[in-house]
Amino acid sequence: MEGKIMNDIVPALCGTVSVTILLTFIVLYPFYLKKYRKHKYKGLWKGMGEMTGSPARAIAYPIGFLIGYLICIILNI
Repeated sequence: MEGKIMNDIVPALCGTVSVTILLTFIVLYPFYLKKYRKHKYKGLWKGMGEMTGSPARAIAYPIGFLIGYLICIILNI
Protein backbone atom coordinates (compact mmCIF):
# COMPACT_ATOMS: atom_id res chain seq x y z
CA MET A 1 0.00 0.00 0.00
CA GLU A 2 2.78 2.41 0.92
CA GLY A 3 4.58 1.87 -2.39
CA LYS A 4 1.44 2.73 -4.32
CA ILE A 5 1.01 5.98 -2.40
CA MET A 6 4.62 6.97 -3.13
CA ASN A 7 4.17 6.06 -6.80
CA ASP A 8 1.13 8.34 -6.94
CA ILE A 9 2.39 11.27 -4.90
CA VAL A 10 5.89 11.77 -6.37
CA PRO A 11 4.75 12.53 -9.95
CA ALA A 12 1.91 14.68 -8.61
CA LEU A 13 4.32 16.72 -6.48
CA CYS A 14 6.83 17.08 -9.34
CA GLY A 15 4.10 18.29 -11.66
CA THR A 16 2.73 20.69 -9.08
CA VAL A 17 6.13 22.20 -8.36
CA SER A 18 6.92 22.49 -12.09
CA VAL A 19 3.65 24.29 -12.82
CA THR A 20 4.17 26.57 -9.81
CA ILE A 21 7.63 27.57 -11.06
CA LEU A 22 6.26 28.19 -14.56
CA LEU A 23 3.38 30.29 -13.19
CA THR A 24 5.81 32.30 -11.08
CA PHE A 25 7.83 33.27 -14.14
CA ILE A 26 4.69 34.07 -16.14
CA VAL A 27 3.18 36.38 -13.51
CA LEU A 28 6.47 38.17 -12.78
CA TYR A 29 7.53 38.62 -16.43
CA PRO A 30 5.36 41.75 -16.97
CA PHE A 31 7.25 43.54 -14.17
CA TYR A 32 10.58 42.61 -15.75
CA LEU A 33 9.36 44.03 -19.05
CA LYS A 34 8.08 47.20 -17.37
CA LYS A 35 11.42 47.86 -15.71
CA TYR A 36 13.98 46.72 -18.30
CA ARG A 37 12.26 46.52 -21.71
CA LYS A 38 9.65 49.25 -21.81
CA HIS A 39 9.13 48.94 -25.58
CA LYS A 40 7.85 45.36 -25.14
CA TYR A 41 5.54 46.19 -22.21
CA LYS A 42 2.26 46.26 -24.12
CA GLY A 43 -0.73 44.10 -24.97
CA LEU A 44 -1.18 40.95 -22.89
CA TRP A 45 1.82 41.65 -20.66
CA LYS A 46 0.67 45.18 -19.87
CA GLY A 47 -2.82 43.87 -19.08
CA MET A 48 -1.41 41.23 -16.74
CA GLY A 49 0.87 43.76 -15.05
CA GLU A 50 -1.95 46.22 -14.47
CA MET A 51 -4.33 43.48 -13.33
CA THR A 52 -1.98 42.18 -10.63
CA GLY A 53 -0.67 45.60 -9.64
CA SER A 54 2.60 44.70 -7.96
CA PRO A 55 5.03 41.76 -7.87
CA ALA A 56 4.01 41.05 -4.28
CA ARG A 57 0.36 40.64 -5.31
CA ALA A 58 1.29 38.72 -8.45
CA ILE A 59 3.18 36.07 -6.50
CA ALA A 60 -0.05 35.21 -4.66
CA TYR A 61 -1.37 33.43 -7.78
CA PRO A 62 1.29 30.68 -7.92
CA ILE A 63 1.27 30.32 -4.15
CA GLY A 64 -2.53 29.95 -4.17
CA PHE A 65 -2.27 27.37 -6.95
CA LEU A 66 0.36 25.42 -5.00
CA ILE A 67 -1.66 25.38 -1.78
CA GLY A 68 -4.89 24.46 -3.54
CA TYR A 69 -3.33 21.69 -5.58
CA LEU A 70 -1.50 20.25 -2.56
CA ILE A 71 -4.84 20.09 -0.73
CA CYS A 72 -6.32 18.24 -3.71
CA ILE A 73 -3.41 15.79 -3.75
CA ILE A 74 -3.77 15.11 -0.03
CA LEU A 75 -7.53 14.60 -0.27
CA ASN A 76 -7.22 12.25 -3.27
CA ILE A 77 -4.68 10.01 -1.57
